[in-house]
Amino acid sequence: MVTLRAPSAAIGAVRALRAHARGVPALSGAGVEADVAVRVAGTLAERGFGGSLQYIAAPAGHPEQAEEHTRDCLRLLDRVADAGLAGRADVLLRPGALGLGLGPEGRALAADNLARICAAARETGTRVTLDAEDGPGNPASAAPRLVAEVRAVHPALGGTLPPYPGPSAADLRALAAPGARVRLRGADRPRPPVPGRHAADLAFVRTLRTLMPGPASLVVATRDPRLIEIAGTLAVLHERSSGGLEYELPHGVRPVHLYRLRARGARVRVRVLIGRAGLGPPRRIAG
Repeated sequence: MVTLRAPSAAIGAVRALRAHARGVPALSGAGVEADVAVRVAGTLAERGFGGSLQYIAAPAGHPEQAEEHTRDCLRLLDRVADAGLAGRADVLLRPGALGLGLGPEGRALAADNLARICAAARETGTRVTLDAEDGPGNPASAAPRLVAEVRAVHPALGGTLPPYPGPSAADLRALAAPGARVRLRGADRPRPPVPGRHAADLAFVRTLRTLMPGPASLVVATRDPRLIEIAGTLAVLHERSSGGLEYELPHGVRPVHLYRLRARGARVRVRVLIGRAGLGPPRRIAG
């Protein structure tokens, strides 16, 4: 019997990946306290990865809740700046938590809260991206339109496109402007075949095909290895530079996958969820 052995170089590479992976912190799916999340982002930065910090926050039920969440985000920006992570850790925002779904006045309230956060982020040099949600009073198209509105004053604001049923042509035009940052969000966890899964994946790939040759910087936010491979192939076909494409993977993904992506020359971020925790009074409240 002939025993086939992997080349020694390949074995060494895998061992090196595993050794590096031991330094990436394990995280809880329920979220961690904000100061812990910032420390995790610091550890990730030391190992060459970006961090995306996001509060686990339900849609605001009244304006006071939206104000409280806005203050939490401002405190988080203070922590990121104090840790010296500006430019290496960014903040993801949930539009519903900022008040977007609060009836006719919700859009104006969310726009004001988002603008305050963007102003504080500009002071600290931290990137801010608005996530996309779909819920009562908050259709999937509402967040991209909110981004387009606030970007008129805060052009560094990033926006998110939901994967399904796929963004409209108007949403794409609004978000994918020259110099803009667009985050395309896919599934956080591998999903078994279910009705609609194939259509959702096709919509994701169609949007990738539209965005990849365009002028906007892209963040591909999924842990699905098939979609990551497709994104990488499209990036090569369209000669997109590594500076114009990032991959964002959620907490809980095996660290070896992060290092494999980075070994290809890709820019990689890890999304860290934060459970609400008091941080003391914010030092700056813009607006």
